[in-house]
Amino acid sequence: MKVKKCKFGYYRYRVRFAAWQDYCIYICIGDDLVHMVECEYGKHTANHHRDDDPLALTLRAESPNCHVFMLTDTIYKPYEMAKVLAHEVTHAVRNMFNWAGVDMEPVDSETFAYHTGYTVERATRFFQEVRNDQKRRTRITAASARRNRG
Repeated sequence: MKVKKCKFGYYRYRVRFAAWQDYCIYICIGDDLVHMVECEYGKHTANHHRDDDPLALTLRAESPNCHVFMLTDTIYKPYEMAKVLAHEVTHAVRNMFNWAGVDMEPVDSETFAYHTGYTVERATRFFQEVRNDQKRRTRITAASARRNRG
């Protein structure tokens, strides 16, 4: 998986499911949650979250997708990342099931757990790639600074 920043300046990864081809969960990593929300959902929605101070949040669009927004710092703190990711992915998978018209009460927990586990696994791989990309960018910047000094 090759990662790069989207046109808005943050990392974004799309998780797709074989059973729900039309639905996507986007995992977004950046330094400013309000900026990411504004880019994906507009100023009105972003203003709703301007006074919040969460590490992450999940929003569902009118279209068949939702977004999990997380701060970059969170992916460098394993215990915090696990807690926040599990929480937000639970919202995202529930949004997907609601979109599909799946009644959550009779759904066996194994189905919900499978989709949650799959999303967490994909997001965790994405986070590793983001960390690798940031290390690479840091090395390039440091090398460039050394060349400019010398």
